[in-house]
Amino acid sequence: MVYKIKVEDIFQTYAYFYVNDADGHAFLIDPGAEGDRLLYFAEEKGIITDAVVLTHGHFDHTGGIADIRKRLDMPVYAHERSDEYLLDPYMNLSREYTEDIIIENAVKVKDSDILHLDSDPSFGLRIMYTPGHTTDSICLIGSSEKIAFVGDTIFKGRLGFAGYPGGNPEDLKKSVFEKILKLPDETVLYSGHSMVTTVAKEKMFRVMPFK
Repeated sequence: MVYKIKVEDIFQTYAYFYVNDADGHAFLIDPGAEGDRLLYFAEEKGIITDAVVLTHGHFDHTGGIADIRKRLDMPVYAHERSDEYLLDPYMNLSREYTEDIIIENAVKVKDSDILHLDSDPSFGLRIMYTPGHTTDSICLIGSSEKIAFVGDTIFKGRLGFAGYPGGNPEDLKKSVFEKILKLPDETVLYSGHSMVTTVAKEKMFRVMPFK
């Protein structure tokens, strides 16, 4: 099961709980703000949050981590290049928009790694490295291969934005057209800032550049 939750500080961002229906254990993906509210939501729903996973290191995807860490001891997973953003307020954009945000001690993952829940090794997320929006951008492919959390690499009807520090439009296009749109057509795409879509719909839209 996927819960999509809008969180807001400077920007509106979607955070996600990817929950194992069998036992209620879950990954929390991109807690961009309102960490306490996300944990309260989990408690209300009976969700047991085992780990945070980041699609990339921009502050609007990490801003809730400090509050979460005050209450729960859990790993925060991010790409092996993520310290370029997590430890640098200029690169993660927090210095431009809000107070400096630094996320230390992230557990690093790389392309093709699989994160499992300890409670059920059959339930997990496969890491797919998709640079372009940032150098540390990843997509998270659900166990069924019919769910993908794509961060800011692709939105409904358009590509992500490659104009921030570390962004690269050619890398972004390759990540979308050579990786994300090669997933099965029925794969549901959950992004950081748009409505839910599918691979088939994005092929039909022909995915317009971000403007």
